[in-house]
Amino acid sequence: MNTMVALECGPRWALRRWAEDEDVAYMPIPVDLREGPEEFVLTTSLVGVKPEEVSLQIEDDTLSLRAEVHPDGAEADEFLMHERYVGKVGRTIRLPVAVEADKAQATLEAGLLTLRIPKADSARSKYIKVNLKV
Repeated sequence: MNTMVALECGPRWALRRWAEDEDVAYMPIPVDLREGPEEFVLTTSLVGVKPEEVSLQIEDDTLSLRAEVHPDGAEADEFLMHERYVGKVGRTIRLPVAVEADKAQATLEAGLLTLRIPKADSARSKYIKVNLKV
């Protein structure tokens, strides 16, 4: 399917533009972002995307994700329905606390991207023991 046709048929309000790629539109990709006491865990579905086609960047408190979803090889006239998006996808998320970007780890397994981003020590919860003075 022609990417331009997919963009025209998709929700136009959903298209986003990246500052450095003003001429390229990215469809927002749905993500799950969980916050634990020690880290953030982001998961998203990237079926058919190779690890080298995924771009992840963490700058200060901002996480940027980009990828390109390719067609599965079927010709456009073979489809009875064609609902899955094909083309460039991306997402930028502002994290609520400081993170250790250099310790982030990403895996792409069976079409599921999992990104683990440890919180900075200054952002982690600290437990303080209270001593009783008599």
